[in-house]
Amino acid sequence: MSAYFDLACQPRKDADGRFRVHTFTDAPRDFGIMLPDSLGAIRSPRTESWVVMKSIVALFVLVALAFLAWPYTAIYRLDQALKQNDQTAIEAMIDVESVRDQIKRKLNKNVQSNIGSVSSGFVDWLQDGIRRLGSDAIDEMVDVRWVVNELRAHNPDPRQGGIMSQLTYAFFDGPDRLLLRIGDWEDNPVHAHLSLQGTQWRITAVYN
Repeated sequence: MSAYFDLACQPRKDADGRFRVHTFTDAPRDFGIMLPDSLGAIRSPRTESWVVMKSIVALFVLVALAFLAWPYTAIYRLDQALKQNDQTAIEAMIDVESVRDQIKRKLNKNVQSNIGSVSSGFVDWLQDGIRRLGSDAIDEMVDVRWVVNELRAHNPDPRQGGIMSQLTYAFFDGPDRLLLRIGDWEDNPVHAHLSLQGTQWRITAVYN
């Protein structure tokens, strides 16, 4: 270190013939010492790992939010299809076979059904149909038109319109199913299940 100071402080003759003592501050330039432009240029492996981890977490959150919002876009599409009486779109979003199957399961106490509590009016409708049509009652009574009529039951004009204005509840009832409530709770609301089938959300149960 002392040798360095001796060398740095020796008088030197400049181009104009004058002697000048080079100070310590001149040493980095004279000896070619280079300093980084910014301390930020030095990044430890631990810092890089933390940045990668934050990126992964952010991506996971975005994917989760997208999945949570996905079924609500299906509700909007169903509402628009009902408003426009788009039969092709309506039929694509209603799984009639599943709707029938869930009602049949509700009637059979030995099997599990996703349908919750039903009203006395719904029970009377089923019993009347069974008396008239026998064992094929549900297959004959439940079709796309019946499902649409149930979804529109609380509209000012039950023959037309969507469901958004009468929708009072829509939230996950399982990892791949939403429970919809159409109409006020005290006004015998219609309940429907919107379930994920493959890459599509479809109505799979309707009851009141």
